Amino acid sequence: MGDDRSRIERAVEYAVHVTVGFVAFARDSVPTFVQMFAGRGRREVESHHKDVSTRINNYKAMGQLAVQYGPPVIRARLVEQLEALRVLANETFASMPLVDRGPAPVPATVRIVEDATPTTDPVVPADDEVPERGPAPDPSGLAIPDYDGLAASQIIERLEGLDAAELDAVDVYERATRARRTVLGKIAILRAS
Repeated sequence: MGDDRSRIERAVEYAVHVTVGFVAFARDSVPTFVQMFAGRGRREVESHHKDVSTRINNYKAMGQLAVQYGPPVIRARLVEQLEALRVLANETFASMPLVDRGPAPVPATVRIVEDATPTTDPVVPADDEVPERGPAPDPSGLAIPDYDGLAASQIIERLEGLDAAELDAVDVYERATRARRTVLGKIAILRAS
């Protein structure tokens, strides 16, 4: 019986006393381990934070230096390169032989001819043929509303739907006011077609 008793005591010791001892040890040891792990994690985070902060400050300082000293350096290099290019261009042009081609050709003037047959080239009045601007006629009689507020490209779009009399009225008004060659040229094209 003594032997059975010692077995029962050993089973109780293993089942109860070891478990209670392990729990008591864990209760005493776990906070220490948790504090140790938390401290180690905190040191790692602070170390990386300092490293990142140092890098950011270095990049910031480099950027400020680049902004402060970069443009003058770039400007100086650009001036040097432009001067070298100017010298090279002067040397190149100085070494080229001069060719006398005579007087420059005078451009031919273009005249609007009412009875002309249609050609492939639009008839546009030359700058010296646009008449002097006199008193502006009233734009309210034009077939294009708000004529003075429109750009030439907008007027050109609206010209195609006008009849001959309306085109004549726009032509007279345009010549008396702004005399835009694009508008007058489009009117000439429409008349010829």
